[in-house]
Amino acid sequence: MKRLFLLFYALFVSTQTYSQEKIPFIKGTVNLSVTEGTFECDLTLSDIPNIKDYYIRLNSGMNLLHIKSKKPKEFLLGFKKSINDSTSTGESLAYFFPDNTGKAKFLPQELQFRYVGKYPVAKDTIENYSRNIRFARMEGKFLGILFCMILKKIKFMIK
Repeated sequence: MKRLFLLFYALFVSTQTYSQEKIPFIKGTVNLSVTEGTFECDLTLSDIPNIKDYYIRLNSGMNLLHIKSKKPKEFLLGFKKSINDSTSTGESLAYFFPDNTGKAKFLPQELQFRYVGKYPVAKDTIENYSRNIRFARMEGKFLGILFCMILKKIKFMIK
């Protein structure tokens, strides 16, 4: 009876361990200029789940300099914007990477995004800065605004 319990316990623990997906990890640098109203981002996304059909969303105000595959090989990626994405509202654009055939999508294990953007800065002589965008020091809170990325899962690749 004890062996049967240990066998079921081992199966249960291994099922729990392998049923969890990896959570994508974002690291990098963000340079903000509050006086000029500009930001520059150099971010790397790693631990990407193995997804076959996906969209990567970035705010439509972002100007992409490049998207680079870091793993398994380092090279610049060609990307396309999806016009068939039904959840698009104009706030964000849906990007994807076509594979060599052009019929399917390619997603590397690690991506590097470099982009710049601009936001309005109001010069006010009466020192009423309520219209200016403010950045509070909350770890990662404004990073979500600058890098709103969603991997929309539709189909999984079978290993």
